[in-house]
Amino acid sequence: MREYEIKIEIGSATVPITVKTACVKGISMRFDGVSFIITAPESNTEEEARQFAEKHVRWIKNRYKPAGEGYGDIKNIVTYLGKNYRLIISDGSPGVVISDDEIIVFAPDKDREEAKKIFIKFWEEEAKKFFTAKTERFYKQFGRYLCIPSMPEVKIVKVNSYWGQCVSGKRRIIKYNMYALQFDERYCDYLVCHELTHFRHHDHGKKFHATLNKIFPNEKETGKKKKERQTKMWFDFQ
Repeated sequence: MREYEIKIEIGSATVPITVKTACVKGISMRFDGVSFIITAPESNTEEEARQFAEKHVRWIKNRYKPAGEGYGDIKNIVTYLGKNYRLIISDGSPGVVISDDEIIVFAPDKDREEAKKIFIKFWEEEAKKFFTAKTERFYKQFGRYLCIPSMPEVKIVKVNSYWGQCVSGKRRIIKYNMYALQFDERYCDYLVCHELTHFRHHDHGKKFHATLNKIFPNEKETGKKKKERQTKMWFDFQ
């Protein structure tokens, strides 16, 4: 496996692209919110990777923002609690600032790798605070009715297979997918109530839905809408 960088010209801008070779059959490219990455077969040459990138200039251009425009050098959209924000990297001490329509990630010298780490840490911390507060709120309201003797522990995970997961036993745990922070508050309320209800009913039978509907009216309608959005996950930084 090799890793190297190529650069292509888009107007007056020079766009860096990381190329990684691997045991794959075809060549592909992705944008992780910060960087463009090409994954290519080990037999591919640097020139072949460059030609592939040049064939996809329009796709790259739609995701790239030249340095000097606004705060940083990328253009991407992040959905945070149901609202779309433009994600920007800017030079500065590590931190994240949310404005009316932008999420600005500050990293020394606009270092992309450092920006990834800063943003992921911010997202996970926000998810932890948000879902802990939501879980505590609904536990206080419905914990006794749902036969939950103590506040469940909240964990934030990064997976593609579920939005929330209830773990029963001596340690009661609810695992929330960090990506769920993209949903608006009503979806998040539904998710929390859904997982809390699983402490009383472990399956998705009639009793489960009847109980959930008592603490979250119109739960099936909300659940269907949420399911429709499941494939539209916010991009993966990794």
